[in-house]
Amino acid sequence: MLPGIGGVEYLVIAALIIIFVGPKDLPAVLRGLGKWWGKIRSFSR
Repeated sequence: MLPGIGGVEYLVIAALIIIFVGPKDLPAVLRGLGKWWGKIRSFSR
């Protein structure tokens, strides 16, 4: 995916997201990120 980012970095990013967002609001945040990512992919096509 992104150059220079390995598995450990993804785990650190995921842990930080869980800490800052909180487990209760995490599904809504992930849903929003998925919609945002889908829009970017559709624009790039």
